[in-house]
Amino acid sequence: MSAIFRQRYSATSTRGHGPTAQWINAWLHREPFATISYCLFWSVFFAFWTPLLIVFLQIQMLVQPIMAYWGRNTYTPRKQKSKELAVVVTGCDSGFGREIAIWAAEVGFIVFAGCLKKESLQQFVDHKRIHPIVMDVTSDKDVQSSVDQVRTWLTDSVVAEQKHCVCTG
Repeated sequence: MSAIFRQRYSATSTRGHGPTAQWINAWLHREPFATISYCLFWSVFFAFWTPLLIVFLQIQMLVQPIMAYWGRNTYTPRKQKSKELAVVVTGCDSGFGREIAIWAAEVGFIVFAGCLKKESLQQFVDHKRIHPIVMDVTSDKDVQSSVDQVRTWLTDSVVAEQKHCVCTG
């Protein structure tokens, strides 16, 4: 390549684009060309992606009844004869935390429900798979106490090797 070509068309060239490119750019950004190019871009974009989205949704509509027939339309914990699964849920005083704790207990998990107030522990008396604990997640002392309670649950049994708690976060 000649030195003139490299200087003119190199990506590291300090010169800007040529006057022709600048004229085309200015022309495309004037009305009505700006509106036309904007509409043309989005027309092509939606003409390409909309059919793909429709096909994906149709496949999903076909797969969901099949999965429901096989009983796999909702999440259930893995069926492991040798292990009992446990989770720790915080914010169980009310709202999402409470609902998640109840749902997890219904589908088979042992739930350690962390509540901020002692009064909130009474709402879980009827649930045998929920172990309510007082836990303020902003207090290191409360969090460590909760960890100790879970650790005690893991080790205080003849079948301790059958218990399994996955901690994330």
